[in-house]
Amino acid sequence: MREGSGTWKEEYVEKAFQLALLGATDKMLATALDVECMTVNRWKYQHPEFGEALKNGRLRADAKVAASLYQRAIGYDYEEEVVVAPKGREPQVIKIKRHVRADVWAAAKWLALRQREYWAEVQRTDPKVMTVNILKLDLSGFSVEELKLAEKLGLKALAQETQDFNNVN
Repeated sequence: MREGSGTWKEEYVEKAFQLALLGATDKMLATALDVECMTVNRWKYQHPEFGEALKNGRLRADAKVAASLYQRAIGYDYEEEVVVAPKGREPQVIKIKRHVRADVWAAAKWLALRQREYWAEVQRTDPKVMTVNILKLDLSGFSVEELKLAEKLGLKALAQETQDFNNVN
């Protein structure tokens, strides 16, 4: 067990909030507070303000990331200050308007999360594809017709070996 394990301090509420903003998991939080992960879980229930601080920090961080993802998805404008120094004149700072184009990946990700039924990438498995562990497949009791079918299915070498084995015995 870690040193200080289980000793509650009110300052952990603010620490939990700050660490949650940084994306810390419960395990990382436990390490930072020098306690076991079970202690962090227990504190969430014993000290509701601790659990709320974690929840609020994570929600705020997620909201900022979601807003940034959305901005990347649709593109955005911003102003940049640039120093220009024309020949023979004093350098001056001017503002230039810049544009960041929409990011296709960010748009697809946003839509996949928000409208899953229309945009989510679904991994479909082909029901015609079957994986067989040929090392555990016993074809010794198969008829010639069944071995020919195995050959058609791509088990030619296995079917031939089994047929040869049956002819010898």
